[in-house]
Amino acid sequence: LAAVTGGSAAEVTRMLIQEAVKKLQNEKLEVSQRAAAVRSLTLGEFSALQSVFMDLLEPAQPVPLQEAALQSLARFTDDGVAELLLNRWATFSPKLRNRTGDILASRDSWAKQLVQAIVKKEIATADVGAARLRVLADHPDRQVAEQIAGLMKTTTNADRRKVVQTYTPALMSDGDPEKGLAVFKKNCASCHQVLGIGHAIGPNLAAMRNRGAESILVNVMDPNREVNPEFLNYNLRLQDGRVLSGMIASESANSLELKRADNATDTVLRIDIEALKSTGLSLMPEGLEKEITVGQMADLLAFLLSDL
Repeated sequence: LAAVTGGSAAEVTRMLIQEAVKKLQNEKLEVSQRAAAVRSLTLGEFSALQSVFMDLLEPAQPVPLQEAALQSLARFTDDGVAELLLNRWATFSPKLRNRTGDILASRDSWAKQLVQAIVKKEIATADVGAARLRVLADHPDRQVAEQIAGLMKTTTNADRRKVVQTYTPALMSDGDPEKGLAVFKKNCASCHQVLGIGHAIGPNLAAMRNRGAESILVNVMDPNREVNPEFLNYNLRLQDGRVLSGMIASESANSLELKRADNATDTVLRIDIEALKSTGLSLMPEGLEKEITVGQMADLLAFLLSDL
């Protein structure tokens, strides 16, 4: 580049970055054109472009712009990148958070920052996901690996463990599938669908039969022990002051669809979003022990493990 520009590489680079920033700020351009411009930012220093990337990662920005920003951020080596991504973590949708996790785990110093955020409970382990925790537990940095291994042993809430233990007798009881169907309709059908009954919002319960009765029991009574990021609950504040919540069911370049119990949905334009943050918790609430007895749990398990 220095040879081609006659020694004016720095000036040419500065002009390329300025032109890219102008395109990013021009909302009249196609999103694909603005996303392509993001790549030019990697020619500069992260410290000088940090505010630009902060704007690109706002929830109101189209997904392709956010994805392009993440792709470019992965090219830098500055530890400020990890700080920025961790600060923005709670606002990312599952798709973007998964990519962000890959980026943070890609450099030792960034992985350490991610682990510290988890240790300090600035990021919920449910947000990171069990799969990524397992990856970090094999990290070449011994301190990182040991901290994650310790977290994986203590992520289960003690009170929930007691509840699960209280309901273990249901695993040894012969439940009634027909009565279990009634329990399902009353307590589960608002978010799960079996035999065409209910709403297919949460995980497929029929598919969980392969995991066995104990796994189903744990997921029902301790829903936040291991949460698939796809089923995390989000809080979304709109520019007009409204606050919505639900699971991100789908997203496009310009909108998000939130879904919650009883198949209720909200479609929100990104330009109307003021803030988006994961709760770190499952859409499924805790406390079903107040609604389902041990005997009813045995019936529910018998129903879910029957030939549906």
